[in-house]
Amino acid sequence: MGVDHFIWQSFDYPGDTMLPNMVLGYDRKSGKSSFLTAWKSESDPSTGIFSAAGGLAAEMPGQVVIWNKSKFNRSTRHWRTGPWDKSKFIGVLDMDNQYLSGFNLDENVEQGTIHFSFTVFNKYLTYLELSSDGNTKLMRSENGGNWSLQWEALQNQCDYYGKCGPFGVCKVLKPPKFTKTASESPISCKCLKGFEPKSYHEWSKGNWTGWCVRKTKLVCESHTNKSSVSSKRKQDEFMKMEFPSGGEDLFIRLAPRGKEKQIELITGLTTVCFISILVGILCALHRLQANQIGNIKATTRGLELTGMVPGNSLQDYIRKHDLSGILGFDFDSIVIATNNFSITNKLGQGGFGPVYRGKLEEGKEIAVKRLSSSSGQGKEEFKNEMLLISKLQHKNLVRIMGFCVKEDEKLLIYEFMPNKSLDILLFDPMRRTELDWASRFNIIQGVARGLLYLHHDSCLKVIHRDLKVSNILLDEKMNPKISDFGLARIVHGTNNLENTEKVVGTLGYMSPEYAMGGIFSENSDVYSFGVLVLEIISSKKNTNFYNHEQRTTRFSSLCKFAL
Repeated sequence: MGVDHFIWQSFDYPGDTMLPNMVLGYDRKSGKSSFLTAWKSESDPSTGIFSAAGGLAAEMPGQVVIWNKSKFNRSTRHWRTGPWDKSKFIGVLDMDNQYLSGFNLDENVEQGTIHFSFTVFNKYLTYLELSSDGNTKLMRSENGGNWSLQWEALQNQCDYYGKCGPFGVCKVLKPPKFTKTASESPISCKCLKGFEPKSYHEWSKGNWTGWCVRKTKLVCESHTNKSSVSSKRKQDEFMKMEFPSGGEDLFIRLAPRGKEKQIELITGLTTVCFISILVGILCALHRLQANQIGNIKATTRGLELTGMVPGNSLQDYIRKHDLSGILGFDFDSIVIATNNFSITNKLGQGGFGPVYRGKLEEGKEIAVKRLSSSSGQGKEEFKNEMLLISKLQHKNLVRIMGFCVKEDEKLLIYEFMPNKSLDILLFDPMRRTELDWASRFNIIQGVARGLLYLHHDSCLKVIHRDLKVSNILLDEKMNPKISDFGLARIVHGTNNLENTEKVVGTLGYMSPEYAMGGIFSENSDVYSFGVLVLEIISSKKNTNFYNHEQRTTRFSSLCKFAL
């Protein structure tokens, strides 16, 4: 029997391994196809859920796709190479002439055939393997032993097909120290310019597969009848995306920019009107507080007689009170709850130090503030915040659950705020739309109520001294809670003004008399509150819309203008 009349050959049934000169693909006329099929597991050679074939995706030009058949016996894409450009697969950034120059995708549209193969031109032994977890690996060896990994398809989470959904861009974040493999590195997703998440609620939870949708409808979608489209009408535009290394340029179709600018103008005018109204309300509130000072002084004298207000300083107050009102946590239990202060559990970074998310054994979620050795704050600020928050109870103040002190470790344990701090939402162009006007007004009101409690309604008259958007936390219902009382001071006796040689706080939020002379009072917090209100309304940081010379007069000028 001649070599042209073979009945069966192993290369037509490749299993999970592809050797040089083997062919994957299909013939539409004959219905014949060959593709890789992964094992069920590393120790079970039965058919698994992953398969790979050249050009089995419907798009032209062809590409190699890994399919996942795990859900309802339907195949979904797991990974793809991107289209073949006659020399390489454009979606494989690592493809170069060192070891992939022999790869080929042969398409014949008329005959309905497409075949993928590769050839090795060097001395190495090489094979492609489809692993049981759906990864394609290129292995090589000089002598048939000591096989080494030359390349793999899934190198990080962003390599998985559709990880961020259509029109989404995936970015690999810096992997934490405990990460074992690159595929475990955390990622973040964002929408392309001109697009926004279809569901901000799902997007905020890390469910990015719910698609990005257009902010503005295309002209071609609005006018399907060509005869009705005026020649003077602005047409859709194309935005060019360039990749810093590898890949091909993409052109994203967007609506005309003039239409977007019109929407921005309407939004801007609405914002200006809202600012004028709320600044007027703010200044009226400031006047109301000033009129109440006389009545509050009598109450303060009564508190001083009962010993609730310290006679000399905050240190006197600390020495007179123990820690029986809050729980003391074991350090090891906090280490377990935060996964050894894992970087993936880190919620943010403040002047005190990093804050971590944790879960206690009983399932209670917590936020753990850890005093950093490089922090500008020290033991006094730690005791200050621990004792102040334990004595102050209000729905718009963050609630402390306990503390932990072990050698150099100093931890404060708080109730967990699912929506984190206000600045994360407010200053993120993609997420700020989650804050509609009703939510923003509710936040402003909540902060005002919390501030009024600190100044007049609590057993201790407290000046926060560091009121800013990053110190406003949001619970699951977007209700605000004032946090970070490390720099707060108790105003004792009948004094309304206090003086300090050490000016602390955040530039941009400090009142002029405090920043320049160290004089602080409840008016200092009201000034910070005014800056915070303007930031909430405009979604802009205070350093973005006024310069250094204007800082000392900005708020007072706004009050005069509004009134």
